[in-house]
Amino acid sequence: MILLEMELLSCAAFQELLSAALDDELSPDERIRLGRHLVECSQCRLLQFRLERVETGFAHLPEVAPPTPG
Repeated sequence: MILLEMELLSCAAFQELLSAALDDELSPDERIRLGRHLVECSQCRLLQFRLERVETGFAHLPEVAPPTPG
């Protein structure tokens, strides 16, 4: 995404970028812009914290094989 376009993003758009950031799918420019937004926005920082906790929690769950049909 072009940096100029990102200047116009709302919190809702930045919140969508948080998920992509956790999956390491942001461009360098997107990552910088998201970081700047997080410095200024406590609501998005809280969401980032919560998403990171969920991701960490899932990482600690044991793998379970899917049930066999029948």
